[in-house]
Amino acid sequence: MTATVRSSLAVMNRRHSPPAGLDFFPTPPWATRALLVHCLPQLVKSMGALRKRGAWDPCCGAGHMSKVLGGFFWSVLESDVHPYGQRMVEDFLITCPGPNPRPQTIVMNPPFNKAATFVKHALSYRPAIVAALVRSNWLEGQTRHADLFLKNPPTAVFQFVERVPMVAGRWAVNAKTATSYAWIVWQRDPAPSIAAAAPLFRWIPPCRRELSRDYDILRFGGCSDLPRNHPIIRALEKAA
Repeated sequence: MTATVRSSLAVMNRRHSPPAGLDFFPTPPWATRALLVHCLPQLVKSMGALRKRGAWDPCCGAGHMSKVLGGFFWSVLESDVHPYGQRMVEDFLITCPGPNPRPQTIVMNPPFNKAATFVKHALSYRPAIVAALVRSNWLEGQTRHADLFLKNPPTAVFQFVERVPMVAGRWAVNAKTATSYAWIVWQRDPAPSIAAAAPLFRWIPPCRRELSRDYDILRFGGCSDLPRNHPIIRALEKAA
């Protein structure tokens, strides 16, 4: 890898490498935009009102999801148990609702094996929205059904028709995966028509090309997976 390409990974290099047990799989930025463009507008009457009430990513990692949320919400709270470079370092699972209100939308890509615990804890804050990006097969499982879905059924399931590639420790822009993902959303006060149909099921149409941005690579890295003649690599070399 050339020195120029290494410099394009600055955001990734600024974070401290997490222990392997933290299950750090950065979210492709376009997958977060899909939530904002194709999912929440089907549930929320006023996206403008939701925007003003802020968002919280309690397992923000290196900011691949929270920075995208920051382009929509007026304020975004970033926290994680590991110091990736975010301001707030805390274990979400030992936080508790207090007198100071937290943002009213909680969006996260939780550790797979603790996702149900993360969702239940997020719901304890009684936010307007809890949205979790999970593997589609997370909807399976008798234990999860008994402990979470029976007591707190989701309002909607939004299934990606495209794959959402995730790689341990970094965002690889052209990675591939055989794993399917979905956004699972809980809404505190859904509209009567939505509540009657819950859980609502919708497909997220192909949108990777539509919702990808050139500046995502400049911001989050991933350029080591691009060929030298790729326009982004040429732009980086020109800017260096």
